[in-house]
Amino acid sequence: MYFKITKSFLQSFSKEHILASFKLGADSQKKTKKKLIEEIIEKNTSHPEVGSVDPWYFICPFCRVEGKLLTASTNSGTPKFCTRCGKTAPLNALEKSLQNTDALLVLASKMNLKSEQDTKAVLVEQGLVTVITGLEVFLRQTYSLIYDLHHVVYGKSLYSDIYPKTRSDFLNLGAATSQIRKLTSFNLKKEISEDRYKFLSTMYSARHIIVHNSSQKDKEFINQTSAPDSDLGKPLKLTIPEVRRAKSIAFEITKKLDSKLREVILSYQKQKKIIEIKLKK
Repeated sequence: MYFKITKSFLQSFSKEHILASFKLGADSQKKTKKKLIEEIIEKNTSHPEVGSVDPWYFICPFCRVEGKLLTASTNSGTPKFCTRCGKTAPLNALEKSLQNTDALLVLASKMNLKSEQDTKAVLVEQGLVTVITGLEVFLRQTYSLIYDLHHVVYGKSLYSDIYPKTRSDFLNLGAATSQIRKLTSFNLKKEISEDRYKFLSTMYSARHIIVHNSSQKDKEFINQTSAPDSDLGKPLKLTIPEVRRAKSIAFEITKKLDSKLREVILSYQKQKKIIEIKLKK
């Protein structure tokens, strides 16, 4: 993940932390923290060949490589991919899934002829699948990364062991909420309104029958959504506004949880630097 190097970003570091994280001159120990920050900003906002640049500090939560990257100021947006393992942050992957959702819904919205209704229904359903599956993967990845960064500062990462084992824990919203709350105290239910949480939970159940039961409402769907028993065996009728609402809620949740992940990554990095400083002494 990338953090733009600004004065406010660097002010959260201790002087020792700054010295351990950036390559500075031999006389850096004698300088004040304020002076070091000014030098880092000055040194990393221009490049002799590129001109004006934006400085970024990156920490990959997957392979744990860290370092500095300069991008031309004319380039818009934050860098997205790790320079070593090539992975992107969970939020970036979710955003790509939601772009796919938009593309499917644009196609569906153009199909208004009677002969096109079956195809339209498929596109709308697949739009929901991209939303819920994207959200499920985001929650699993974020949970697994936070768990790993909490428990391992030095040594072998636990991520490759945790992520596969959590699949069943994130197939429905209630279980995912419980797992994340136990680990981080982040309560999805309280982050959004009760009505929006209940709606998103229903969309999880809808995704399940789209993928596993040919979009027919089964007993499990009835029990999970409080739908009337008379709906048993009836086809799911999903609308474009419902999928767009699910997308909006998913994005709201993930932006908030992404902030939590960023906090944990920086906390991990600081702990690691503290250990490195002590080892050098």
